[in-house]
Amino acid sequence: MRTNVFLHNACFLFLLTGFMIHSIEAQKTTGMGTGPWPVLSQIREYVYWLKDYDGNMTILVGDDGLLLVDAKSGKNAARTWHVIDSAFHKPVKILINTHYHSDHTGGDSLLVGGNVSLIMHGNCRTTLIARLDSIGRYHAFADDAKTFRENLKVPFGNEMVSLFHFGNAHTAGDVIVVFEKSRVVATGDILFNKIPPYIDVADHSNTENWIKILRRLGTDYNDCIFVPGHGSLANMIDLSKFANFLQYLRDQVAAAIAGGKSKEDAIETIDIQRFSNINDPRPNRSITVKKTIGLIYEEMKR
Repeated sequence: MRTNVFLHNACFLFLLTGFMIHSIEAQKTTGMGTGPWPVLSQIREYVYWLKDYDGNMTILVGDDGLLLVDAKSGKNAARTWHVIDSAFHKPVKILINTHYHSDHTGGDSLLVGGNVSLIMHGNCRTTLIARLDSIGRYHAFADDAKTFRENLKVPFGNEMVSLFHFGNAHTAGDVIVVFEKSRVVATGDILFNKIPPYIDVADHSNTENWIKILRRLGTDYNDCIFVPGHGSLANMIDLSKFANFLQYLRDQVAAAIAGGKSKEDAIETIDIQRFSNINDPRPNRSITVKKTIGLIYEEMKR
């Protein structure tokens, strides 16, 4: 049986961008696993943000269905889909993957099929299928995914959704999703907001280009709300801070390499006191700023 959904009477103002966020809460139901419940918030008339411990999902509401950006890990799937179903009572029509990592695609197989279309970058599909195949996991849902190389326009409801691939960054197949009318950008893991980033060296990451993408987004979409892959909603200032963070680490690692330091020496000697506010609050996560330094070192020595 579907449950009632209510808007909290209170809402809070996100000062730096000036937008109002209305939190929406589904009645809690027993027998749906353990752990924290996802939090659903409305950020524009037709655009919502679902925040969970393992990452963010962006939801666009159309007349007869939903468009989702990322399906999250699947670990908390029962609660995720309960919250979505309770709030909207609409079927999922389109699912967009921002990259192949399991905390963004783990829920794909629960959604894709029938009338649900899956869209991702070509590199993302290649790596996703290879990864699933290597661990003996089902991947037929990804075999027929629609792919693109540089950009793609997807009309949906009252919105025009623009998909962009600006080259390798966090992975080889990162996708930026822009809701043009609503002025919302779902960045996937191009943006970690106040959380240390994982850098997928094995999938041909490129932190130099990653920084350029962040600068470009901050310039071209300076009036937008940004939904990061991990962390809270952001604005152009947050993008600039994250770009500066990556640039500082790249500069320090480059100096360490030039000075003949090993990865271990670089990790221990690079000064990171200025980034004491950047940490990963998610349970059982091992990504730290020092881990990020190590990954940047591996990438720059690759």
